[in-house]
Amino acid sequence: MRQTAKTAFRLPIIGTSLRRAADRVPPRGQRTWIQIPAGPSKGVWIKVEPTGLPVPVTSLDAFLAEANIERVGLIKMDIIRMHPVNEVLYHLGIQISRTQGIIRPPSDFMVTHERNPANLKNNSRGFHVFEELLYDVGVHPESYIDHECTFAAQHIGALNPQSILDSGSYHLFLLGLLAHFEVTTVDVRSRRPISSKESVITCDAKKLPLQDESFDVVLSLSTLEHVGLGRYGDEFDPDGDQKALREMVRVLRRDGVLIFSTTITRAQPSIGFNAHRIYSHAMLRELCEGLACVEERCYSVASQSWCSLEQVTTKPESWDIYCGCWKKS
Repeated sequence: MRQTAKTAFRLPIIGTSLRRAADRVPPRGQRTWIQIPAGPSKGVWIKVEPTGLPVPVTSLDAFLAEANIERVGLIKMDIIRMHPVNEVLYHLGIQISRTQGIIRPPSDFMVTHERNPANLKNNSRGFHVFEELLYDVGVHPESYIDHECTFAAQHIGALNPQSILDSGSYHLFLLGLLAHFEVTTVDVRSRRPISSKESVITCDAKKLPLQDESFDVVLSLSTLEHVGLGRYGDEFDPDGDQKALREMVRVLRRDGVLIFSTTITRAQPSIGFNAHRIYSHAMLRELCEGLACVEERCYSVASQSWCSLEQVTTKPESWDIYCGCWKKS
């Protein structure tokens, strides 16, 4: 989930050459991130990271062909509007980008750093030594994903379930889970199992090909808000989230628990189409009607910490994280 605003846009065919876009693309097999700004009326530019250079193109297919990139699996398109200032500056070969700021190392760190390369070269042990300054001292970084996974791990660990169904959770969390449990995973996108303990079923989350009351735990992290919006190639269905949650409850055994995370706001509930829904607490409670609440927690993206329901964001079109554990009686 991301909070960047997106604008739907159809890529037109325009008559400008590629100007050797392939030279600016990472090697084949590496993920390439492409942004297509809805820019000046004369055309569209593709920005290829990590260089960040805007490149005029004739069409997306032409770009992919010349750059020798497979369209499926390597390309992610984030569609945004080009700032009017950049529309003017582009013709001068200039572009302004917003960054998160530079953390400058303190002077005592730099004093040590500046003399260490020479010492390292004198004792290189056969390594080629080159300059690549990074400064990551301080508190270990955390994100809302860490807290979602912590919430789920604590509840699953306490239950020690014999059967787990996962719907769309984070792969790295699944890898840890698979070290201890066998997991059945459902995903709308086809993929191979990441462990011998994982069974993958490619299907629509709204129509699970599974028997009633089959699992002790049903897990779904950061998934419900996406179902039915088409972002991942699933069928468009405005009620997709409701149908998917009903299916999760259907395959959950009596006394089993549903553990899920999603977005939450105290502002007006909204849909950032086609990225995600943003729920109110009342909506989430309604989705879980008929289940008994074991625990609810909220995480503030702004303060990067757990928060009370009263501290959840009230900023329109923004979201914090809801984590819930609900029991089927």
